[in-house]
Amino acid sequence: MKEIEKAVLNKINALSKKHPDKINNPSSKIIRDTNTLKKGISEFLDEKSINSTDKVMIKYRQAAEYLIIYFNETCLINNITSKEGHEFRSFLSKVPKNFKGRKELKGKNIKVLIDSKSKLLDSFEKQEFRTIDEIVVKCKTIFENFVNKGFLPINPFVTVKKLGKKGETTKREFKEEELKRLFNYFKNNNLLEEYNFFLLSLYFGTRRGELLSLFVEDVDLEKGYIEILGRLKTVYSKRVIPIHKDILPVMADLLKNKAKNDYLIFTDIKVKSRDEKIGTLINSYILDILGEEDKKSLDIHSLRKNFAQTVFLSNEFNDLNLKTIIGHSTKTDITDLHYLKGKRDYKSLKDSMDKVDFSIYF
Repeated sequence: MKEIEKAVLNKINALSKKHPDKINNPSSKIIRDTNTLKKGISEFLDEKSINSTDKVMIKYRQAAEYLIIYFNETCLINNITSKEGHEFRSFLSKVPKNFKGRKELKGKNIKVLIDSKSKLLDSFEKQEFRTIDEIVVKCKTIFENFVNKGFLPINPFVTVKKLGKKGETTKREFKEEELKRLFNYFKNNNLLEEYNFFLLSLYFGTRRGELLSLFVEDVDLEKGYIEILGRLKTVYSKRVIPIHKDILPVMADLLKNKAKNDYLIFTDIKVKSRDEKIGTLINSYILDILGEEDKKSLDIHSLRKNFAQTVFLSNEFNDLNLKTIIGHSTKTDITDLHYLKGKRDYKSLKDSMDKVDFSIYF
């Protein structure tokens, strides 16, 4: 009831400013609203960072940055409407992918370019719908916090729906000759970390964040598998990574002279934005080696498609085990959810993985 009362009073205060002759303010006097977007976001990020991981905070700061770009930091939170929430999503769909890393856009106001329909933006690939949805979800959480604090009565993002399947990625898997070119380039130029990133991504089928979050202590060479706990896309995912016999020597080298809490690859990069930094580096190699035209349909996630297709076509795994090694949710599998409880025959998974042939990519 207190929250409802606060929301109602806040709405009356806002309306009384616009129509002082028609609405009687319940307060003795109208208090000037000083809750700017910059102030509100700064407080939210400080509070959120207390119990959130660095990776989660990177996403919230990204969403906050877009809000500031679009609405301006001096904008009063209470003035942002649901209509503007929908217009904000439309703005995101016109923002070039990785626009901050584009030399041509450095120092330019991206909102002004979009509003003026600048031809400069025509040559850049736009953000994927999935990325836009993630940003909108984060913005919705930020503004829900503002509502709870009484800064505004209604969350302007509450009716902004996900773009969903309309935003299915157009990215494809790597062709055999493309991966061969990449592996040969890394080998010939002594780029060992980059080579290992592609190698493990192909043999593990992990998402970028999963691979880059692996520590030395996660690897069990004796048993021949890696089990990721607490670093999955969904809480229902059960991820077991059998280590293919072909890369056991590489794994042994990666573990040499490292502490248990060292990262498995790119060990020396320990900055907060590690995931994003390495992702940008790897994508730049794909662009430089394969060219701009092919890069439009390829990214790091394409390696995961190669893994999934190669494993599926081997006919070595049933549906449940296939979901397990790919890391997809099994929450709709009643047998696994209620009876198996995520238990797997790891030795069987390892034996099956060893039979999968990845040699076509080398």
